[in-house]
Amino acid sequence: MRICFLSSGCFGFVIAVAMTGLAPAEQIGTKKELEDVYREHKGNVKEFMSGAKPVADRKSAEMAAQAAVRFHLLRITHESSYEGTQLSIIHKEFDAWIGTGLTKDAAHQTVAANKQFAAILGPKMVETMKELLERQDSKKDAKVIVNAAIMLPTMARLKSDDVEKYLTELLNDEKAHEVVRLYAAKALREYMPIVQHSNIELKLGDKEQDAKRDLDAKLVDALTRFIERPVKTTGMSLGEYEAIRFMRREAIASLAKAGTPAVLATKEKQGGKEVAIMGPVAPVLAKVLLKGQMNPPPTLAEKVEAAYGLLMMQHANVPDYNPDVATYLIGQTLVEFVNEYKKDVPNLGKKQSLLPWKDDAKRLKAGLKNHAENANTKEARELRASAEPVLDGIAAYKDEGRLELPNLMPKTNKMFKTLPTQEIPLDGK
Repeated sequence: MRICFLSSGCFGFVIAVAMTGLAPAEQIGTKKELEDVYREHKGNVKEFMSGAKPVADRKSAEMAAQAAVRFHLLRITHESSYEGTQLSIIHKEFDAWIGTGLTKDAAHQTVAANKQFAAILGPKMVETMKELLERQDSKKDAKVIVNAAIMLPTMARLKSDDVEKYLTELLNDEKAHEVVRLYAAKALREYMPIVQHSNIELKLGDKEQDAKRDLDAKLVDALTRFIERPVKTTGMSLGEYEAIRFMRREAIASLAKAGTPAVLATKEKQGGKEVAIMGPVAPVLAKVLLKGQMNPPPTLAEKVEAAYGLLMMQHANVPDYNPDVATYLIGQTLVEFVNEYKKDVPNLGKKQSLLPWKDDAKRLKAGLKNHAENANTKEARELRASAEPVLDGIAAYKDEGRLELPNLMPKTNKMFKTLPTQEIPLDGK
């Protein structure tokens, strides 16, 4: 399927056009079979999901989980699912069902109401989704594949490690359908932000901590590979060219949610070896803001996501992180943001604008406040003071003047002060 889009709205429209007239070639189960088995277990599933019933009999819980997952996922392989609004109902029911099994913990993070059942449900979801996707033809069954992909972010809301591993595998799989990889990248946002332990809390060699860091590092590495993947643009149509950038933007937006410069950045040793850096985030986002580092060149929309990710990082637990490089690159991006806004002013209210200027200006302003407080440097405070009034003007749809910045060039082009990482090729450095 050839995809062509410039925005999420256009993306949805083109997918719909691309799938017109195609019917699923591989139906899995019958409507009656799926409904009958689910009806048999529905009461137990409801109690398991809400946490009202503990998992006393694992075999019974596994049967209930499998019945529920297959009912919610496999109906999209049926032709009847594409009549009227039925498909939309299936997606809404799946989303609502997952929602019944979620609650908030003390830190206001979404967690499973019944962790025992969630640990069973995650593998069953992966198993069923794998079966669903593997039995579809990438050319004939676009409807099924796209609508299965749309379910990936909902699956991720369960915060299952098994689902996270699966999403990472999908994103790394170059043979997977591009729409599946796109939604896998979007779904990985559910596993953000990444927990960054303080030096006191950090326990290298602790089985649970090490496993979580390894999982998070693989997530970051998968997003990084997708963002930095080499693309041969020669001979591409404009639609294909923009499609690459659109998908890359979604991966950047997910990575930007990490909230930390790296999964791990320390000089501590584990087993006699220096661990140094695992899952670097900041250098990847910085690369998006640099000229000549990516092909196709990043759009301003991609840069805004990367800049916002750098602005919102919490790095009190990463003393080796150097925020000065980010401050400089964010400043350059803000200048471009303001200049492009001024060019787009005549279009406001007349046709689709280049960016959602109001929303992006407000986000960037909030990010500047966070960055100034976290970086706690003169340069970060000066950047905030210079940019905030201009961003306020853009948020009010006023034609503001130029953004005049102080000298923000950092003394070093290393994003980590002492740890070994690739230097950022800044202008003049």
